[in-house]
Amino acid sequence: MGTLAGAALLLQGTPALAGESMQVKTLQLDLSPDDGAVLLSAQFALDLSAALKDAVSRGLPLHFIVEYEISRPRLFWFDDQTTKGHREWRLSYHALTRQYRLGSATSSDGYTTLDEAIAPMMSVRDWPVATIEQFVPETEYILRVRMRLDQARLPKPFQITALTDSDWNPQSEWKGLTFVVPTQPTPAP
Repeated sequence: MGTLAGAALLLQGTPALAGESMQVKTLQLDLSPDDGAVLLSAQFALDLSAALKDAVSRGLPLHFIVEYEISRPRLFWFDDQTTKGHREWRLSYHALTRQYRLGSATSSDGYTTLDEAIAPMMSVRDWPVATIEQFVPETEYILRVRMRLDQARLPKPFQITALTDSDWNPQSEWKGLTFVVPTQPTPAP
């Protein structure tokens, strides 16, 4: 698998603050040589508050979202948004089986501890977010990624609490990196 623009594209920007409950630790974009897909890989740090741990252990499902945006900066107008998307997880606890469940669009797995259940969310690998045809060669683009708790999926009383209580509003800052799509080599005749 080739790396986009010939080098690993690691996280740029300010370092994460020590007190944050969610952080984007690393970002990387790769180019799939097979189908020209642009693949996103990211590492997150997630430290659930005691209130969220208690809520999950009492059966309240929590929905976490990883969002990305890829845009092309423009000098005299708003940035041109090339693509955006998200990936969602549902974290829950089932008292009858004494298992934490982590579900996504493609799978649902059981875990004995909360830390084991959270671990798969902390690493996104080779997520196809675009195709090479969506980009203008030799043009600068900006990738931004963040992780957050989906407050809209909480029961209404908890949504109100989330407005004023930071324990119920974990989210990382948008972290970004700048990349340039290389010119595609022409095949030899």
